[in-house]
Amino acid sequence: SRSIEAVQAADLTPTVVDLSSFAVLRSLAGMEAGSGRVEALVDVGARVTNIVVHENGVPRFIRILLLGGSDLTEAVAERMGVPREQAEAIKQQIGLTGGAEAGMDRQAAARVLESAANTFVDEVRGSLDYFSASWPSAPISRITFTGGGSRLSGLAERLSESCRLPVDTGSPFAAIRVGDTGLTPEQIQFVERLAVVPVGLALGAAA
Repeated sequence: SRSIEAVQAADLTPTVVDLSSFAVLRSLAGMEAGSGRVEALVDVGARVTNIVVHENGVPRFIRILLLGGSDLTEAVAERMGVPREQAEAIKQQIGLTGGAEAGMDRQAAARVLESAANTFVDEVRGSLDYFSASWPSAPISRITFTGGGSRLSGLAERLSESCRLPVDTGSPFAAIRVGDTGLTPEQIQFVERLAVVPVGLALGAAA
C-alpha cells in the first residue's frame, strides 16, 4: 500500500500493520467493558468513517465508509464557489441547526449541508440496520460518536433521531493517563474527539 511505501521510503521498516477500525475499538470499547451491551462506534474522519459494532469489546461488525467531514465541506465550497477554508468556516458557523436567519447565500449553503449530512446519516443508519437484521438477538444499545466530523453542530442529534438510539461522545483519554502535553484543558478537550484512531494505534503498539 501507499502507507507502507511511504514508510519504506523514509528508510524505516514496518513491523505491524493495523486497521483503523480496530484502533477505534481499542480506544473506546473499554469504556464499559463487562457490561455485555452491544454498542456502535462511529468515528468520522476527513475522508473515512469507521463503523464498529462490538459486544463487550468483541467486534461483531465493521464497515468503512468512504465519506467524512471533508465531503460536507467540499459540498458547501462547490455550491457557494468559495475556497475550502472558507467553506469549512461556513459549515461550522451554520451547522445543522442554524442558517435560517442568515442571508440568501448562507441559506443556500445550509440546504447543501443539510442534504450532505442526510446522505451521511443514511449511510450510517443503513449499516446499523444491516447489522440489526443479521444479528436480531443483539440489539444495539447506543452509538458512541467521535472524530472531527462529529463536531458539526446538530449532526449527533440528527444521527440519534434517524437511528432511534442515544448518541454519546466518546472519550479515548478516559482509560489512559495524559502527561504534560503543554496543552490547556480546553485544548485537550478539543482534540480528544480527533485522537481516537491515534490513541488506538498507540495502544496496539504498546500491547
